[in-house]
Amino acid sequence: MSEPQRPTFCFGPFRLDVAERLLSRNGEPISLPPKAFETLVVLVENSGRLVTKKELTDRLWPDAFVEEANLANNVSLLRKVLDDDRQDIKYIETVPKWGYRFTAKVTDTGVVSEIPAAVDTAPTPGSIAAPRITTRWIAGGLACLLVAVAGSYYFLRSRKAPRPPQTTQTGPSPIKSIAVLPLSPLVESSRDEYLEMGLADNLITRLSRLRQIEVRSIGAVSRYAGLQRDPMAIGQEQRVDAVLDGTIQKADNKIRVSVRLIRIADGTTLWAGEFDENYTDIFTLQSAISDRVAEVVITRLSAEEKQALHKRDTDNIEAYNLYLTGRYFWTKFTEEGLDKSIDYFNQALQKDPNYGSAYNGLAASYVVLGVNYRPPREVMPKAKAYIEKAFERNAPPADAYMLRGAIKYFFDWDWSGAENDFKRAVELGPSDAASAHQLYAYYLWAVGRLDEGMVEMKRSHELDPASLQINEDLGVAYYYLRDFDQAIQQQHKTINLDSNYFFGYVRRGQAYLQKSMYKEAIDDLIKARTLSGNWPAAVAELGCAYAMAGQENKARVIINELNQRAKHEYIDPYLIALIETSLGDNDRAIEWLTKAFEARSPWMAWLKVEPKFDRLRSDPRFVNLLHQIGLPK
Repeated sequence: MSEPQRPTFCFGPFRLDVAERLLSRNGEPISLPPKAFETLVVLVENSGRLVTKKELTDRLWPDAFVEEANLANNVSLLRKVLDDDRQDIKYIETVPKWGYRFTAKVTDTGVVSEIPAAVDTAPTPGSIAAPRITTRWIAGGLACLLVAVAGSYYFLRSRKAPRPPQTTQTGPSPIKSIAVLPLSPLVESSRDEYLEMGLADNLITRLSRLRQIEVRSIGAVSRYAGLQRDPMAIGQEQRVDAVLDGTIQKADNKIRVSVRLIRIADGTTLWAGEFDENYTDIFTLQSAISDRVAEVVITRLSAEEKQALHKRDTDNIEAYNLYLTGRYFWTKFTEEGLDKSIDYFNQALQKDPNYGSAYNGLAASYVVLGVNYRPPREVMPKAKAYIEKAFERNAPPADAYMLRGAIKYFFDWDWSGAENDFKRAVELGPSDAASAHQLYAYYLWAVGRLDEGMVEMKRSHELDPASLQINEDLGVAYYYLRDFDQAIQQQHKTINLDSNYFFGYVRRGQAYLQKSMYKEAIDDLIKARTLSGNWPAAVAELGCAYAMAGQENKARVIINELNQRAKHEYIDPYLIALIETSLGDNDRAIEWLTKAFEARSPWMAWLKVEPKFDRLRSDPRFVNLLHQIGLPK
């Protein structure tokens, strides 16, 4: 007797292959989380009859207690995938307080028995129908029929008395790492991106205060914002044990949030919940979600940890909303976005002058401007003033230490002070722990402790393995160690993550140059210049490539271009020094490095380790510059 095949069902444009665990629409596969797929199988197998909520939960989660919202979330996801309009139900009908009925006509294309099926019994309105017996349950003859009877007895018995949890010698691994995704809008027309990202940001901040788990930063998850995404695939990409996924709907002053915590190893929904609140009660909502996630993940919370979960530094909902908007624009990391973030953080402070996180936000905005876009002497003093106000107003301390350390590192050249602040930030565990280790690695590189810097950079990569910047900086670590082959390989990986990430091409081009692979370097740097929209550092690196390849005229053209641009935008003198040293003109290189020193260029932090300056290391003038910024020879 051949083994019966598991059936394949067709309904509308959809095909459900149970054996292959595949749902497709007009031949195109559709990704579904495991429990959502199993929910659809149960409903389709019992098409036409009411399947009670208890029947569904008993079958889907036989060994676990779950809240009813888990099931509702699965059905909601299926409705979105099937394009089921609540006003015109095509597939899944809700029977209030009872369960669900699959209403579409289903064709079973699986192998069937020669035994004729029993006649279906249609339910009368308002009644619960008897289970429909079809040939797919009794295929295979008498032996399979006996198995089915035994199975039915066990199933009915289990409904009368819940089965105790089964114990195994090797249970599921504990949850040690989580990614909190930006909430997905139920309706595109009512989307509020600031709120979607802001709620995720807040939950990340709260959960990061629990030292037992690692939480991916808002920067790591922000690219997943939107309507369609696969939380299982995201969890695997982020290398986390669990993902907190959810939807949000906002109307007038009301918000509805549905969330579920998914274990990535097997797709199990560990917890799900639905919350309806007035927007003015958003703080209560955030506390409720973080509490439940913490309870599921951590066996026992201390009183101190519970207090940390609920801590906030404003009770003003208007100030909080303005802060969320500022954070949204800050994550863009563009000059325009940073200017907007500063405006919104200032508005938040007008509503609540003691809002510590808003002062942190202002400091962070000015730091990024000073490193990338504006004269450091113009903006870094503002960052210093705001970070001190943040400390005075009890801003989240880990983030404040990290920001103050960055200012000491990039602007003050206070190396010991920067190290103390970075180490303190790492100890306290900021909401972006990966960035804390990344910045500490920067410090270690600057002072020449390259091996220790590699350890910190690898730790940063472990905490945020999908981050483009951290993958890029891991390659930079190899570059400073003079392992140029490994640096090139790492930048290959970075570019494979995103082929439009221009920093990856800049960094790979730098490594190619050190191996005298001039054509490859020039190709990469031309691409970086195009993708970046003529970002000054990308243009300068292309000038270095022309210089080292012996194309002096092209290198001089780029120097002239940067000097012309300096008349109407900030061009860091350090960048021209790079081209001059690549041309072999030590005098001009020292001249431009002196200008960079006077401008407090953040790039001067790399002076000790940048390979392009190796030809200058015996020059007393270069040694004096190292001494002036406090770096050992």
